Amino acid sequence: MVDTLKPLNVLITASRGIGHVNASMGIGKLMVDRGHNVMFIHYPEHKSLAENQGIKFIDIFDYQEADDPLEKTHSGPFSDSSLETFDNQKKYSPKDLMRGGGGRGRGGNRGGGGPRGGGRGPMFSGENAAIENAMKVIKPDVVLGDYRWVMGFMTKCPCPFIPVMSNGPVSLYNGPPIGSGLSVFDAPEKWAEARENGNDMMKEMAIRVAEGKLRSWTHAEYLGIYIFPEALDYKELGPVNKNWVRLDQSIRLPELQDFELPDKLKDKPGKLVYVSMGTNASNDPTLIKMLVDACAKSPNRFIFALGRNGHMIQLPENVWGDNYVKQLSIIPKVDLVITHCGSNSLVESLYFGKPMVAIPIFDDQLDNGQRVADLKLGKKINLSDFTDEKLVQAIDQVLGDQQIHDNVIKVSEEMKKSQSSDKIPVYIEYVARNKKSPFE
Repeated sequence: MVDTLKPLNVLITASRGIGHVNASMGIGKLMVDRGHNVMFIHYPEHKSLAENQGIKFIDIFDYQEADDPLEKTHSGPFSDSSLETFDNQKKYSPKDLMRGGGGRGRGGNRGGGGPRGGGRGPMFSGENAAIENAMKVIKPDVVLGDYRWVMGFMTKCPCPFIPVMSNGPVSLYNGPPIGSGLSVFDAPEKWAEARENGNDMMKEMAIRVAEGKLRSWTHAEYLGIYIFPEALDYKELGPVNKNWVRLDQSIRLPELQDFELPDKLKDKPGKLVYVSMGTNASNDPTLIKMLVDACAKSPNRFIFALGRNGHMIQLPENVWGDNYVKQLSIIPKVDLVITHCGSNSLVESLYFGKPMVAIPIFDDQLDNGQRVADLKLGKKINLSDFTDEKLVQAIDQVLGDQQIHDNVIKVSEEMKKSQSSDKIPVYIEYVARNKKSPFE
């Protein structure tokens, strides 16, 4: 469908996590299909990804400030922190981590104020300045950004800004705190205890938001878009925050390619299982080796996303892997997905009707993993409880559970029938042209 009015100039950006980038590309493609001029400002490694969707790529380095330069060798804001996080998740339960047990597992501890009105301090000041500079030149009609914190450019945007939330949306509801891993079926007293025992930074941020000194990252002045399947949404908790609307999935279907099973696995028995712990955690060879060693004890076959240190991992006969794999091409071919339960992988697995064994690491992964368990879409194993035997048993249980398979297929069918992809571009157009919420 093409919008018949004058095409809009749509600028999109996102934090450096690949899940955020991929989700943004999906929304960008929806706007391209409506006939709009869509631009994505980001780091050069994502140029081809944007252009493959018909989106114009804007190199963020072209707009950096001389006295606030971007780091060309920076491979991502959280690229090495997963090492500490993995150790903490093995030592501490999710409840202990909410109390400040260490690392990024501390209850969704991203966020905070910083230079230029927001953003995660000096680490992001150069990025923020570059986006502000680009907006002055590009003069967009609307800007979309998928971050987990408030950047200064969002509050200074010369046109309507629309936040995108590709992580789990529990924070948009009055329920358990993000990163707690608590169930919506737990007593509210447990939610309150988790908040009270949460880390000091999150408490301080909540106070500053309540006092009007800091903008909440869940604030949507005109429109907010959260990406989450309707079947998994937190309807038990009441209405979603003001001006937020759900997009059931943001999968870049043009990226689908045929995947040929590696020769190593072709003639072996057993079901086919895909294992990915996400861009950051997969870089930890200790974590990946732990999973590979456990999978070696299973009679099934495994395809691994090994991460950048995959060369350090010795693979057994029933495991094939590569540092980086085409996840969207692999998931449709497998019988089961073992996942960190990042929202991007969660959505993709469900869209293609694949049950899961969730092994969450930090932040909303803990909440997503609990949601998978609550709705009987798979099994969850906390890292603090992990053993080889528990993983092998969980794989067998999920593969043999007809109720789980039926539930996953039902969710998949509902996602494919969803009309949210038709509605979202219309809402964005309304905001850009009218500078007010479509829900007023």
